[in-house]
Parts: sequence; structure tokens; C-alpha cells
Amino acid sequence: MVFTNLHYADDVLRENIQGLAENYKIELNTLSKMLGVDYIS
Repeated sequence: MVFTNLHYADDVLRENIQGLAENYKIELNTLSKMLGVDYIS
């Protein structure tokens, strides 16, 4: 995929990374609850 606007590509990438980080925190929270461990983010 080719982006003509580099700033646009940067923003999309940043949003994707933030989304992944959020998902990771949620997964970690769920996992720790299943294990009976409190995970504080």
C-alpha cells in the first residue's frame, strides 16, 4: 500500500499501534483475572 501523504501514514500507524497496545492491556487484564492475579496497568 502506497501513501502519498507521509503524515497520514504516520497517523494511521500510530493509531494501529495504540490500538494494539490497548488490546494487549485488555488481554493481560483478562488473563490475570483468570489466573487470580491483579494486574495494574
